[in-house]
Amino acid sequence: MPSTAGDVTYFQSNFRRTFKGWWQRTPTGPYDFLNHSREEIRLLCILPASKGVPEEALFARTRIVSLLDKPQYECISYCWGDPEKTEMVIFQGQPVKVTSNLASALRCFRAEADEEVWLWADALCINQNNITERNQQVQLMARIYSDASNVRAWIEWPGWEETTMGLLSPREMRLGAAWLLEATLDFFISGRAILPTLNGAQLPMLAGMRELFLNPFWQRIWITQELVLASNIVLYYGALRYKLAGRSKFQQLTQNMQDHCTSARIDKRDFMACDGAAKTSADDLERKWRVLSEILKPLYRYRQAEVLSTLNRLWHSLMTKFNRIGKAGRKHDYVYAMLGLVPADARIVPDYSKPFEEVYADSTFAVMRATKDMACLLGASMGLPNMPTWAVDYSEGSATGNFDVFSGQHCAGKHVEFNLQKGPRGAIIVNGVLFDTVVSNISSFDHWQETRYSSGAAFREGVRNQVQKAVAFYAAESKALSQSEDVTQELIRILACGASGNLVPALSSEVRPGRLTPEILLECHRRVNLEMRDTSVEREMLPRLYGFMGGKKLFVTANGKFGLAEKELQIGDLTCVLGGCSMPLCVRSDILDSSKVYKLISPCYLDGVMDGEALRIRQAQLIRDGVDVNKAVEQITLI
Repeated sequence: MPSTAGDVTYFQSNFRRTFKGWWQRTPTGPYDFLNHSREEIRLLCILPASKGVPEEALFARTRIVSLLDKPQYECISYCWGDPEKTEMVIFQGQPVKVTSNLASALRCFRAEADEEVWLWADALCINQNNITERNQQVQLMARIYSDASNVRAWIEWPGWEETTMGLLSPREMRLGAAWLLEATLDFFISGRAILPTLNGAQLPMLAGMRELFLNPFWQRIWITQELVLASNIVLYYGALRYKLAGRSKFQQLTQNMQDHCTSARIDKRDFMACDGAAKTSADDLERKWRVLSEILKPLYRYRQAEVLSTLNRLWHSLMTKFNRIGKAGRKHDYVYAMLGLVPADARIVPDYSKPFEEVYADSTFAVMRATKDMACLLGASMGLPNMPTWAVDYSEGSATGNFDVFSGQHCAGKHVEFNLQKGPRGAIIVNGVLFDTVVSNISSFDHWQETRYSSGAAFREGVRNQVQKAVAFYAAESKALSQSEDVTQELIRILACGASGNLVPALSSEVRPGRLTPEILLECHRRVNLEMRDTSVEREMLPRLYGFMGGKKLFVTANGKFGLAEKELQIGDLTCVLGGCSMPLCVRSDILDSSKVYKLISPCYLDGVMDGEALRIRQAQLIRDGVDVNKAVEQITLI
């Protein structure tokens, strides 16, 4: 045993070096060690205000419980808020800094408590300075919120200067907001009959809903998971206390509001044809539709999240999810904050010590492996720094325009066996057919966003010029055509990527989005050429067609196949079809460790190979060249 001060110092430093891993796991401050194997969590209880202590002071005690024991507790769902605005909570006798928004919530809960309530709030119940504990608690997050008896959704009340579109006076906001909101929520949740007309006096009800659902609270990606997993939610918003129950709470509310929104739009068209009082009703309906549309945006995200784990094509929800469902403070959380909503097979183990690029690659691989579907590649990053080209950047919108929306209409890789393996240095190895080489391409079309804000006449002429540019390239490269200003059916199919999708509103209410059938294509062909030739005709089909092609390139391959790809495409790039991927891809060859590999450049539409024909065509090529047809399917390494 050490007998002097020097011996003690030596012993302590030697102990730290020897038991470094254990030493880092010992509790610091008010945080005792949690046993992850027992699924332990901390709960907090806000103590009543004491005499002689300022009313705003917060004191809390904690206890450790195991989720395996089914403890009774409630969770707090809230925005952390401005990190510069903080307050102290005396937690287990020691000061812990929290944001002012959480402090306000705790004071409110303390004031309204009739009895002792045990709560879970991430900022206090997780030791934020311990990465190991954070990783472990994130794995339990789904259990924590789904097992809670209630989730208290603390939604910060807006300042009086916040806009209400002129529909609410300050007095209405101050005195009637809670009552109006409760009545409006009851109305929409109950699915009551849609009002064919709308008195202007009813608009404040919708304005209050707008303020509620446009609050930044609904944009946070962690909150999305918390509320979707909760069995019971209590909304705390000013004086409002409103309960939402059930696992499909947002689906029903969204559907009922969508029905009202659609009705307002239809009724407005009827009233616009009238004079007098009906014109006022049309204006009110327009305002109703506009407010409902804004309210629906965040609700759509939550409805999407509720079905995330039930979709056959998980990636569809992931791609609209992570970049539309919400926002996160840390890049890692665009994946970790949704783990509780995706199927177990598609989950990864949280690790905040990893670079977020590695987390995104791990998640992309896990989703493709779990679903046996390579459709994630249609939304891949395509070459962001420090990320494989095949990995999805979950923090941003799709890097590949709108190709992902066509995947349900096509099955280019259906005859190629699905195979997915991890390769060296972040690569993946997949089964595929290297099909053809790009030999010519047009300069990219103007992006839709660059053209749409032009004046009406300039926009229409710009769209016509872009379509004419496609016509000229197609006529020049097609061996069977002479120069012509006619937009052929084949070119329309290519520019629309073989899908009716966005063209449907210009056709008929009876037409449903899907593949371009011969009948739909014939009608599109007639209208497109009419709008191209006659400038007096109102142009509706051309802009919708241009919505597909904007920002992309038209190209042709060595075998005369025409296609549409992103603007990054270059002459010499290869087209390929992968097992489990519904759309063809454009790739660019590279070398890694003396082996040929490929970078993903863009998904593409390639005419004539969208139903699995690529394998048969490649086999025919090999037969002509005297090569074994079994070599048609190759193992392709993507980096």
